[in-house]
Amino acid sequence: ALALIDRGAMLIGDDSLSRRPMERVAVPLRLMGADIRTTAGKPPVQVFGRRKLQGIRYALPVASAQLKSALLLAGLYADGDPELTEPAVTRDHPPDRHRHPCAW
Repeated sequence: ALALIDRGAMLIGDDSLSRRPMERVAVPLRLMGADIRTTAGKPPVQVFGRRKLQGIRYALPVASAQLKSALLLAGLYADGDPELTEPAVTRDHPPDRHRHPCAW
């Protein structure tokens, strides 16, 4: 959603989050058309706005419900549906909520 706003945003995390890899989410979001820049693959993450997102076919490199959730949420704002495959089954909370929008 940040890729759609008129201005950019910088996402900064706490010490724990600042050590986590961000490229695993940045790469597929870039493929969808987002302009996202990480700092050596970690936060802070800059997102530059006014970009149109496109649905993509993407094989998740790791089994991650968080990554799957991020891409499915971005897909709500994309032209075309994202098609994701995962190496192992992860929690299905995002699809459940997509089927039941009031659950958000």
